Amino acid sequence: MRAKILALFFCSFFGLTALACGSNGGDANDEGDAGYEQDATTPDAGTDPEPEDKPDAGDDPVPPAPNELAHLSACYVPAEWGSDAFDEGSDYAVEAGVEGGEASYAFLAADSFENDSYRQELWIELYPSSATAALTGSFDLADEDFTYATCERCVLIAAGVSASEMKYFLAESGTLELTEVTSSKISGALIDVTLVEVTIADEATLATERVEDGCVTHIARFDFGHAPPELPDHVAACFVPESIDSQAFDDFIYELIADESREEFFYLAMDVPTPGSGMPSMTLYVEVWQAGLGTFDLATSNNHNVLIETVMPDGRGKGYVATSGELVLTALSETLMEGELRNVGFSAAEITEDSFSLIDGDACVTQLPSLFFSSADATDLGE
Repeated sequence: MRAKILALFFCSFFGLTALACGSNGGDANDEGDAGYEQDATTPDAGTDPEPEDKPDAGDDPVPPAPNELAHLSACYVPAEWGSDAFDEGSDYAVEAGVEGGEASYAFLAADSFENDSYRQELWIELYPSSATAALTGSFDLADEDFTYATCERCVLIAAGVSASEMKYFLAESGTLELTEVTSSKISGALIDVTLVEVTIADEATLATERVEDGCVTHIARFDFGHAPPELPDHVAACFVPESIDSQAFDDFIYELIADESREEFFYLAMDVPTPGSGMPSMTLYVEVWQAGLGTFDLATSNNHNVLIETVMPDGRGKGYVATSGELVLTALSETLMEGELRNVGFSAAEITEDSFSLIDGDACVTQLPSLFFSSADATDLGE
């Protein structure tokens, strides 16, 4: 979970959500009920836990003083967080259950300064050392391993002005109070917490080093809490809306993956839900295995597939395959795929890297009435 969370930093602010993707899995099938004769190269679909909106404090933020602006300019964080720290932010809790075989939990809060020029994400992460390790209580952060690789209770801030201009801050002292921790709820407080600038250069080892003469930031107190939002019945059961909006999948668009000589073209895009909505992230795949423009019936064409993978904030996911509707291709090359999806109906399916098949008995479906798409709109990662 640690490496995945590290990859998620700034996902909602700088367009990196889809880089931290994970498939919902499923057993491989050579051929599915919908027909699948080619070797699919569907990359893993995305998950990014979606934060819950915190109530706004009600008052407009006070502009930073000149010395605070100087600290922001150099460090991307204020030297001192006020009593309204992270009031505009978002929060969520997740249980991953993959850290050393034990369940792990995370809470996120977000903030910004100076017209959103400086953005910060605060992560409170729990990696219990054993099934009997205390989840609630008062914990001295000075007693934790000062490394993101092995800390059991980690408090970390990612801050910056872009995806390529970021700093990390790890707590070296202060108190973490946890009053409730479950797979769906988390609450507590940070008290008198000091965080210092570190580098976490290797996502494989998560080796952490203090930056000599680096920046420092302090949180006097931050009370936090999360409870999952109520969802529409269809979303709760099927992890997808009954009908998908025509503006969906505009949040993140991958560049086209194509090999014209082999007649393989793949368009990928992601829908990132509103923070705190509890809605799933959704990844759209348009797979074309035949050169040529025109209108294609998705109920009968084995050379034109449209798939959606959805992931809920808690990591549960489902796959969907188009079983009706039309794919209209107006441009198709190694550099551009453009077109429209019309009246597309999707049914629940098992999707793996090389196959998909409809799930017998699964009544979950969704509709996409209309969607214009173009790989020319690929997201700029700012790199």
